[in-house]
Amino acid sequence: MAKRKPVTQLDKIEQRLVLLHKEVDKLARLSADEFHSIYERLTSVERRVTLVEGRLTDQEERLHRKLDVGFASIVRRLDDIVQPQLDQHAHRIKKLETAVFK
Repeated sequence: MAKRKPVTQLDKIEQRLVLLHKEVDKLARLSADEFHSIYERLTSVERRVTLVEGRLTDQEERLHRKLDVGFASIVRRLDDIVQPQLDQHAHRIKKLETAVFK
């Protein structure tokens, strides 16, 4: 039988360092996996936010168009109502001017 070399304090430290190195590698892999998972989730959230922003922009543009059309319609109706009254007042003023300055 071969004679066994006695285990020294240095041997114990080396064994412990090997175990610690394995644990650190394991933690590094787990951290990298978790980082990748979080990165994928954030990328997915970013895509969804971009889609929602696009939809909101479209809705905002449609709302602006509706408001523009609505206000234009109101202005036309006011013009239709007010303009004849202005014309009548202008006609009366002309009559008065003619009567006064004769």
